[in-house]
Amino acid sequence: MFKLVVLMVTLMCYQEAHSLELDKVLNEIAALENYYPNKPVRLGISANYIEKGTSFHYRGNEKFLMASTVKVPIAIYTLKQIEENNLSLDESLKVAPEDLVPWSKLGYFTTHNPVHVSIADLIESMIAVSDNTATDIILKRIGGIKTVKNYFSNYEGISIDRSILEIFQTYYGASSNLTGMESRKAYLIKSDIEKDRLAKKFYNDMRDHVTPVTMTNILSDLVNGKFLSPDQTNFLLTVMEHTINHDRLLRTFGAGNVKLSHKTGTFDHESKNYPIMKLSDIGIFTLPNNEHLVMSIYAESTSDLKESEVSLLVGFAARVIYDNLYLNTK
Repeated sequence: MFKLVVLMVTLMCYQEAHSLELDKVLNEIAALENYYPNKPVRLGISANYIEKGTSFHYRGNEKFLMASTVKVPIAIYTLKQIEENNLSLDESLKVAPEDLVPWSKLGYFTTHNPVHVSIADLIESMIAVSDNTATDIILKRIGGIKTVKNYFSNYEGISIDRSILEIFQTYYGASSNLTGMESRKAYLIKSDIEKDRLAKKFYNDMRDHVTPVTMTNILSDLVNGKFLSPDQTNFLLTVMEHTINHDRLLRTFGAGNVKLSHKTGTFDHESKNYPIMKLSDIGIFTLPNNEHLVMSIYAESTSDLKESEVSLLVGFAARVIYDNLYLNTK
């Protein structure tokens, strides 16, 4: 069996019933990690063909920053509270200027005065456009991030520790009494040396991380109805279809071949001396035969690669897995 000793590959692959060419897939994924000369990328992949019980994991038990992929567990728990009649999709929540978290489209509507937004629309914003303010408004309503952490406590390999604002405050080196926008304003005037110091500290902070295997297990359980009723499950999967960033998992697929419900995540630190790029895409492919292929791909680079360059590798990896778990086993 092909061994990637230098790359320290963590591989689990259960494929006795189907003709997955293990060595071929390993070679292709390993080549992607070194696709850019002298600029290696660490890939973490977990895939599960639900109906066939076929799975593939590459660095599957290594930890990666969740970034915005944590919003799927948050959405699951929120919809569970709706099922239990603790809140309603129609309930409107107040969003005030002081609630704004960086990188939020809701900021365009709340610069001067508060607005009220339904929980349904907040979930849509949180997933489809990855709105950070919408996420934290929902978290406040459902009792904070600890409620989500507790709900998923039976899953090994996931740590859900901070709200989106708290994650930004850590990265910015900001006091917890500052608002999101005050935290960003204070960060922007810091020196490049201080920004790099904070980035290194953030990079080594293992809170809010997940293994690809665990995230794929959560998505598989979502499809299998472990969390929610069929109506609420369909609601979330439909919202996930609206995710605007399609240049990762779907990058190498032709239009109309598959349907994808997914969520992306991105963290990057632009620096000449300490660049960081962490991005991900987790999703559920509804295949042409109406079966389901779940895939979680995380990528990490500490070179000066651009987001588009790392996203390309995620797309290539997704196609390798799709071709070998679905096309080559039909």
